[in-house]
Amino acid sequence: MDSNGSLTVVTHSEVQSWSMGAIKVNKITVDVTATSTMSGGSGTATVVGGEVTDSSGKSYKVTDQGATFEDKQPIPCTALPKPQGVFPRFVEPAKAAS
Repeated sequence: MDSNGSLTVVTHSEVQSWSMGAIKVNKITVDVTATSTMSGGSGTATVVGGEVTDSSGKSYKVTDQGATFEDKQPIPCTALPKPQGVFPRFVEPAKAAS
């Protein structure tokens, strides 16, 4: 608190290296400054982006809103099982027509 009664708080966060699956985040810093006085307050936030990359090495832009990216990989699906009889009974479509 300074002599005019305002209180300033500064926080600093930093990520040197972090990954989740195929996504890697390097060198991101966030600094937040908040000032409060008897009549109000103010604040600023600064995001300094390093890099975000996916498994192919493609780099994505980092802003104060974060990073938007996609990692498209097809996920194989198994075939559905053949339908079973249900109450009251199951009729094969070919047999129903005859």
